[in-house]
Amino acid sequence: MRTAFISLLFAVCATWPAVAGPCTGAEVQLAQVSKALTVNALDIAENALRTLSLSYPDCPEIVLHQARLAQAKGNISKAAELYYHYTDTDPNDSRGLAYFGRFFLEQRDYIRADALSAAAVDKNPDDPAALALRGQILLMKRQSSEGQSLLEKASKLDPDDPETQFQLGTIYDKAKAAAQAVEHFRKAATLNPHDARAWDYLGLNLELAGDLDGTEKAYDITMLFSITTTADFWQSVTT
Repeated sequence: MRTAFISLLFAVCATWPAVAGPCTGAEVQLAQVSKALTVNALDIAENALRTLSLSYPDCPEIVLHQARLAQAKGNISKAAELYYHYTDTDPNDSRGLAYFGRFFLEQRDYIRADALSAAAVDKNPDDPAALALRGQILLMKRQSSEGQSLLEKASKLDPDDPETQFQLGTIYDKAKAAAQAVEHFRKAATLNPHDARAWDYLGLNLELAGDLDGTEKAYDITMLFSITTTADFWQSVTT
């Protein structure tokens, strides 16, 4: 009788619905937003976040992606405010620490970027975002072997992250290993066609590898970015 009761209890527990969290039901959309931000598709991310914030007003992950969006759009003060808010809400989320660390890296606040990258990996040593940032920081600190190891691990966990591919490309670029550099820069440019750096480095290394047709195409795309930037600049001056 007692055994039967325990078995019944476990069966009930197994079928009992889990308590819904503030982001429950938004997982797919949040993943899509994160991907859009990663490849700089800001309009897609912004529209999706606007809709999500109405349907899931208490979901903290929305705040994280709003911080990334503000950062990408150059709104530094708003991005910092949102990052602080998110990391205060969930200080154990390695992604939040990693993205905040990358924010500081872009601001050339290397001390905070270093500290946050170390904390992010400490929270989750298998988080690709944390590994990629920490690897890049270690490369900057001339700890090349360890930095490359972390970037390679990040690439295996998330092979579709363009920044990780770009950073791996820079390693081979510095080593004058053009063929390997081309592999990573091409993938970075394919994953994020908006990244002028990736196209520029791809062109340089294709030239070193002797692929003149590929070099011309890559430089054409790089020049297109330059022309677009110049046009936007003059438009902003004359309006």
